[in-house]
Amino acid sequence: MSQGNGASASAIDDVIARALRELDLDEKVELLTGAAAFSLHGTEAIGLRPMIFSDGPTGVRGSEFVGGKKVALFPNATLLAQAWDEAAAERVGEMLAGEGRAQDVDVVLGPTVNLHRSPLGGRLFEAYAEDPLLSGRLAAAYIRGIQRYGIGACVKHYVANESETQRRTVNARVSEAALRELYLLPFEICVADAHPWTIMAAYNNVNDVPATEQDELNNGVLKSEWAWDGLLMSDWGATKTAAPAANGGLDLVMPGPRGPWGDQLVAAARSGAVAEATIDDHLVRLLRLAGRVGALDGIPAARSAEMGPLAPADSPAMRLSLRNLASAGMVLLKGQDLLPLQDSLITDDSPLVLIGRHALETSLQGGGSASVRPPHQISIADGLTEALGEDRVRALDGVVVRSNPTAAAPESIIDPQTGRPGMRITSFDGSGAEQASSNSEVAEFVLGLSSGPHEGASVLELSAELVAPPGTPMLVGVRGVGEWTLSYGDETYAFATTLLPGDSAEVGFMVPPSWTHVVEVAPGRILVARLAISERISLAGLVVQSVPTSDEQLITEAALAARDAATAVVVVGLTAEQETEAVDKNTLALPGRQDDLVRAVAEAAQHTVVVINSATPVLMPWLDQVDAVLWAGLPGQEGGHAIADVLLGKAEPTGRLVTTFPVADGDGPAWNVTPRTAHWIMPRARASAIAGGTERMPSRPSGLAAGSGGASGTIAPQSRCAAMTAWRWRWCSPTLPTGLRAKSFRSTGGLREPPQCGSWATPSPMRWCPARRVRSGSRVTRAPSGSGTK
Repeated sequence: MSQGNGASASAIDDVIARALRELDLDEKVELLTGAAAFSLHGTEAIGLRPMIFSDGPTGVRGSEFVGGKKVALFPNATLLAQAWDEAAAERVGEMLAGEGRAQDVDVVLGPTVNLHRSPLGGRLFEAYAEDPLLSGRLAAAYIRGIQRYGIGACVKHYVANESETQRRTVNARVSEAALRELYLLPFEICVADAHPWTIMAAYNNVNDVPATEQDELNNGVLKSEWAWDGLLMSDWGATKTAAPAANGGLDLVMPGPRGPWGDQLVAAARSGAVAEATIDDHLVRLLRLAGRVGALDGIPAARSAEMGPLAPADSPAMRLSLRNLASAGMVLLKGQDLLPLQDSLITDDSPLVLIGRHALETSLQGGGSASVRPPHQISIADGLTEALGEDRVRALDGVVVRSNPTAAAPESIIDPQTGRPGMRITSFDGSGAEQASSNSEVAEFVLGLSSGPHEGASVLELSAELVAPPGTPMLVGVRGVGEWTLSYGDETYAFATTLLPGDSAEVGFMVPPSWTHVVEVAPGRILVARLAISERISLAGLVVQSVPTSDEQLITEAALAARDAATAVVVVGLTAEQETEAVDKNTLALPGRQDDLVRAVAEAAQHTVVVINSATPVLMPWLDQVDAVLWAGLPGQEGGHAIADVLLGKAEPTGRLVTTFPVADGDGPAWNVTPRTAHWIMPRARASAIAGGTERMPSRPSGLAAGSGGASGTIAPQSRCAAMTAWRWRWCSPTLPTGLRAKSFRSTGGLREPPQCGSWATPSPMRWCPARRVRSGSRVTRAPSGSGTK
């Protein structure tokens, strides 16, 4: 066995063995906890440089949780999965490796292979699908792409971390069969097919034992049965103990520098509670990772290919790749007779009417640790306007879609000291003395996740001038938990923002509460907000935006505009309030009055197209009233261009759903995400959705698409039923053979015409399709791309 450009396994072992001999117990243990939020310790004594980790999987954010470097924002995992294309997933991995290399990142914390157990899961947008085989195969391809260039991947979250509610304390009770056939299977496929260099242990307990202490799963299954030689790190803050976690197979505690190991683990080793051989094994795995990424002297990086010139996040090549990835995963749920829209019918006198808050402020990514700062964000209005021209698109705002406003856009505020876009951040220590002052282009700041000049402050002050004509009413306020004062001119307000009962502290910086007030813009006035720091990790942000128009008026205006239009496109969806880390949804209904907006437009317009801008299922009570529905996912920084390409026929929506859409809330074999008495019971799910004791067909079953088929070289959608590993019976939609596309979608703009495969204008009725088991003993039996399982 060799590594990288020629080092043999024995040579690598010799380097690592020499390194171990150079370190005493305290030095070994120090290396097994992070040095900071996203970095590890190095030591010159053995030629080990610090390694850098970065959150993923939809972009390589870097070490700053908010306001870091501008990086490429990829389509979300579910949208990528809907292409059923392993080659595309591998290409995504290669592109992320380039993003990582540009920031000197050694390990990207992705992919996420937890399953879509319940559609209420808040973090499903990071994960691929409800099907473990599909999830595993796509993730393995993604890993191969990243690690080809010497950047490590980290598969997460091991294991049974399928929802966010009480994720740090919940106990998932899972049978051996369910673990093997569902929740472990994607990890097993990744290990067997791609050999990830790291895996992340989850927050939750599994069968009464924390995932970070799971001897049976970590040492028994992962490291022994699967013979995996990589590094098992904790999720951030997941490690609860010293000796039980060390003996339970955990190799690395994150983040650092504080944690439950350190002196406690040294003491446990000296008392005999933890064998020093166990600590040595953890360190061998860490040093093996260091060798693979080129961080340990004497071991060449494990690259099987040399990376070419890096494409900047806003380069034409990167933009085109992201645009094509997004459009390939979009799913036409209805309306193959109406879409694509005919360019010749959209004129200056009869423009395309585009309606909805998501049309103007398209949701391009989810919230939480997966979010990044892209170089630009192309909304659907931007994309259609660029494609058709300003005179051929009439864009109207829609109803309110968020409970809490977003942080101020950079162009809406000015740093009062520099005159540059953004705000001024000033921190004060416990005595009230100024600690540091800096400019921020982003109107939010997180304290406690970096080592910058403001760390350790007792008070944060955010200040900015408002960019608006004098006399303009503006909605101003703050985002973040704590005791605040807000002043603008002679007006001063003191208030406190709090979390909802049951919310964990991390919700405060993942989905922060807000406070707002309307002021009138006046020359020379400065908006100043001060937050008394009370949490270890605190988010502070400024809100500055126009005073919103009432929903009733917006719905009326939309209906009037639609009445005069040949075709109206309504864009609805979710936001980072619903699709985010740390919280789950409580309904699949669209937030706000979006359903009312769709109904009003559908009643007025000759033809209505609905674009759904979300990664996870929503209810569609108006489905029979509209002519076409396009599922667009969270399409990344080029999203508006990709959606415009599909609507106008420049790209085909060849995606197929990877998760089942229930007809109504409660329809599903595994619905609730709130643990009962702190426990989850996770059985092997039945496919039929039980509602009031009766079986109900899903609104849109996994694998369905109304107007297109899979492309050559992809995982065959029609093999979906055979690919299921545990569900006895599964709704299965009729699909076209691999390589064929529906004749009824009229492709334009230079795309190749689909083969003559017969008309498929209306999907046939659903049929029941038996699922064959794909396990043989303890190993996975995988099917070749484009076929069913064997």
